[in-house]
Amino acid sequence: MKNLKVALRYLRQQIEVRILWIDFLCIDQNDDDEKSWQVNMMGDIYRACENVFLWLGTESEDSDRWCESEEYETCGRDRPSPQGRSGYLLPPDTLPSPYSYRLHDRPENSPLPSPCNWHGRRPRMSEAFALVRMFAEDLHINAMPGFVNLTSYENTDRHRFVEPIQALNAIMRRSWWHRVWTVQEAVLPRNGIIMCGSLEIHWAIMAKAAINWHRHANNCCSIFKNRLYEVLNFPTHGEPTYMTLSGFSRHLSALNNIKPGNQETGEWNFMRTFQLFSNRYASDPRDKVFGLLGILDLDHRPILADYRIQTDDLNRRLSRKLLLSGEFSVLYDEARHIDHETIPSWVKIFDKTVNRVDQRIEDLRNSNRMDYNATSSKSATVCVCTKMTLSFRAIWVDKVDKTSRVFGASEREADMKAYFRECSSLIDFATRKDSTYQKRGTVREAFLRTAFGDRCRSAEMQSGVRRPKESEVQRLKEWIWELEDVPPHIRSHLGNNIKYNICNRVFFTTSRGLMGFGPSHMRAGDEVWVLFGAKVPIVLRPLQTTISGKEDSGLEKSQPGHTARRHRAVVGDCYVHGIMEGEALVDTGDEMTVVLR
Repeated sequence: MKNLKVALRYLRQQIEVRILWIDFLCIDQNDDDEKSWQVNMMGDIYRACENVFLWLGTESEDSDRWCESEEYETCGRDRPSPQGRSGYLLPPDTLPSPYSYRLHDRPENSPLPSPCNWHGRRPRMSEAFALVRMFAEDLHINAMPGFVNLTSYENTDRHRFVEPIQALNAIMRRSWWHRVWTVQEAVLPRNGIIMCGSLEIHWAIMAKAAINWHRHANNCCSIFKNRLYEVLNFPTHGEPTYMTLSGFSRHLSALNNIKPGNQETGEWNFMRTFQLFSNRYASDPRDKVFGLLGILDLDHRPILADYRIQTDDLNRRLSRKLLLSGEFSVLYDEARHIDHETIPSWVKIFDKTVNRVDQRIEDLRNSNRMDYNATSSKSATVCVCTKMTLSFRAIWVDKVDKTSRVFGASEREADMKAYFRECSSLIDFATRKDSTYQKRGTVREAFLRTAFGDRCRSAEMQSGVRRPKESEVQRLKEWIWELEDVPPHIRSHLGNNIKYNICNRVFFTTSRGLMGFGPSHMRAGDEVWVLFGAKVPIVLRPLQTTISGKEDSGLEKSQPGHTARRHRAVVGDCYVHGIMEGEALVDTGDEMTVVLR
């Protein structure tokens, strides 16, 4: 309410009357029936809106200060990035801010940190808006005056040219960019005006600026961008300053891509929308779902907003509805209730807010998932057995034999090399590398392509994927085992195409010699299945509970009147080399019915 009060003072006009529709005031927040009715209409309200004011806050707040350290003497200048020397790994949100450094943390006999030039100062928001307008002019990066001066070897005052970037960082850290309810107000109205105090900028200019920056940075100006990022590799609020530029591009692109008329080919369904904004938060956990429904046409909404149902019931109803419609991405993540008594493992936890890093990993990983076709032309067959169980037509692939440790998102270049060497020991790589892999090719090629997930992208945020080239596979081999000196830009390319496939996952092998990457908590004894209709294989865990009350020691083939009687729990999706294009259906052909609880 305090934020609204301030906004109204800026929005009111001195002479003319201005009529505003404000959801917080126009909806009775204490009446669940009215709130449900109004929320289901909000999409239509925003679509009919000619202009929307997107309020970011006043021009200066305590949260906008450049240095977060409490004491001037304990903050350092140009402290190394949390990423260390490895520039390609995703920024770890879980790591402490470098500004949290204190004297008692300082290694013995190390020099005192230098005073911070940013301490106690605040950016001018007008400079952020000016920077965005410059991006919108479609200039090459090396034609932007501030950036030219920033990368000049004769420049002795780099901080002056970084101030607009710091101001943009402050803008993008405002809570508006991180709340789920702001998504539909940004994408549905015809025209949007972003307000930060008395400063204004049209949404179309912001979107154009983001598109231009991404296009130049990843194509014609990529070399200059890399040079610029080297200069900006000092921390701001816990991550390298250059992440402000890529983060700005990602935020605006995600919103701009789902605007009516801008959506990519194919129907924009609920799960794709939810994945894009799963890192946004809401005070009511149910709004993680209800806040996104208005973006979809009424015919494409899996459910309607209903504040009379509780969160667990909402998760169950929505998961069941999506699975029955053939939307198997519900099963793809690994946040599962495997041992919960009242919540089935096939239920997705929609109210969970993931951190920005994990959301980015899943977003990139989804590009691969959509490109695979593990069940070929087999259509989904899902049936409701009980309130807790669903049955699926499927093919059993194999049992998990060994698993590695989890590869974390914060691990660095050297960690990745060591990790792949550890994984290679699980398959006795040194002696078996030239042996024939079960599906095709050699064990060596299978192992290296498994690292990529057998998919590759050319530039960050590029939606299309392709199979890795033989030269890329060769370079990966040379890098892991240090056979040749691999240039930094090649290592960066390899890392950027591997990280999303292996982060927060384990390498595993099966009893028959298959290999892949799967959920972090999968273990030996789990099973790999291909559920008809799913793009990727699913890892399931046998449970002791049975339908008939009798223990079933084996798997039954699908015969009239028969099912695989033992229940199984969903662990998550996986990549298994050699079965991602429907090969499992050709090799085994034994259809079964599996019951998931």
